[in-house]
Amino acid sequence: MKRIAVVGPIPRDHIVTHTGDLIQKWGCVTHPVIALSVLAGDQLEIIPVCHVRTVDHDNVEEVFTGYKGINTKHITTANDQGDIISLRFVDQNNRLERQTGFMDPILPADMTNLLDCDAFVFIPISDYEISLETLKYLKKKSKGKIIFDAHGPTTACLVNGERQRKFWIDRDQWLPFIDVLKMNLEEAHASWFKKEYESQDFKCSGIGPGRNPGICRTLSFLRG
Repeated sequence: MKRIAVVGPIPRDHIVTHTGDLIQKWGCVTHPVIALSVLAGDQLEIIPVCHVRTVDHDNVEEVFTGYKGINTKHITTANDQGDIISLRFVDQNNRLERQTGFMDPILPADMTNLLDCDAFVFIPISDYEISLETLKYLKKKSKGKIIFDAHGPTTACLVNGERQRKFWIDRDQWLPFIDVLKMNLEEAHASWFKKEYESQDFKCSGIGPGRNPGICRTLSFLRG
């Protein structure tokens, strides 16, 4: 049976829609794990790898109850840290994000018993959540393919909890250890940059994760 590890946070999401409705759910890693289970749960071992808060552990595991093929033994609480994120949509396309809880990074030690996996799907949502050493370790020790989402390294969490788009400045340190890189248009813009800019290049009305790329002049010069 093939094995696939899905690596990243399971944030406790508080979402306020643009119509004022409140939605609370567990996000990120839960989505592809459940999708894989629905598609091939009786032919595949799906392993979510993440750190969560102790108080959240039982509720997180309950999300996967009833789905075939999911191994939850690698959802751990050693440091009692996990992501907590608030999303407030100002309209259908744009949102304000704030993070008030932080998963400790996934390190090589988290992967030592998973080296026989056929694929590793990394889906970080902030730049600190996956250690580069983890990818280096897997490249050296495992034959599994590494699929990596650029959302993490292009998103920073500020000291006031705001989540904002950032340049992936150390991109070239990561690329040799990634087999498949996934990104959307906004993340692609943040992954390609000039060596130097003028101050006026950064005059903008603000841009953050989930916002419309068209609202900020920053993206216009990145396209060039």
